[in-house]
Amino acid sequence: MMWKKTFITRKQNTKQKNKYLLFAIPLIITIIFLTCFLTSMGQPLVESTSIGEQVNAYEINTATSLSPEQEFHCDIIYAYVGKGNSSIVTANNGIEEHQYSQYPTAVYFNFTHISDPKNEVCDVKVEIYLIQIVSNKGPTEKYIWLEGTNHNPSFSDFNKTQLTIAKNVDKLIDRRTVDGQGGHFKFNWTLGTSILGGCAGSIGMYTDAPSNQGLWRNGKPDAVSVDISVLGWITLNGDSVSISPNSQKDAKVTQISFQTYGDGFIINKIVPTDQLSKIDDLFNPKVDVKLR
Repeated sequence: MMWKKTFITRKQNTKQKNKYLLFAIPLIITIIFLTCFLTSMGQPLVESTSIGEQVNAYEINTATSLSPEQEFHCDIIYAYVGKGNSSIVTANNGIEEHQYSQYPTAVYFNFTHISDPKNEVCDVKVEIYLIQIVSNKGPTEKYIWLEGTNHNPSFSDFNKTQLTIAKNVDKLIDRRTVDGQGGHFKFNWTLGTSILGGCAGSIGMYTDAPSNQGLWRNGKPDAVSVDISVLGWITLNGDSVSISPNSQKDAKVTQISFQTYGDGFIINKIVPTDQLSKIDDLFNPKVDVKLR
């Protein structure tokens, strides 16, 4: 049994302990509900409070060619992979739980709305991503991520949006083949503005089985990267739903290599170099984010 008190949900045998996650329909709906709720309240999804000049940027490997249909631009602002906390916690049912992976992953995003809604007549359009955290030794973690907004300013039927996404994601990817899912849906997302936060990865996930080795299953990696591709789009217009697979879905819109840091690997655009060693939890830096 696995559980996680964040916006990522695991495939198979997952039991959510959060009281807000009691939906009978597929778990991706709960993610949309929580993220939409938080963004509508004006709260960021990481503990960050400012957007300004980027700090501590270094040369990284990125692929940023965009598909003509692409609705959003994805930037990875921070990520860490390494040895996790081995402490045991007690779940709500009284069962002792272990961290799912001894070497968790955490990848944080900044998504910017780049496509003018006026260019396509519809009520809602959602972009579906595949996030892959890859070890050069072979193990790979895979996550579905979604970003979406309404194109019709008068459309506000959130329940209809939830059901549309839940029923159609599997037409783009089999959710049984991935490790989790998450994302944002925000009504009237202004063109050119960003949502900062959201975390993909195994951090915060617990199990009553022994912890696994994560990306260390075949030995400590020599290199780790994050690959992001757009699987396609789900469009809702009235009662009509269209699924548009991306003809370039194998083309990565973002590919970033981690840097070695201590016993783990890091991507860091938000923490000043002189403060990095002072962070207690590298999986959740809890700093004011400054981006260019």
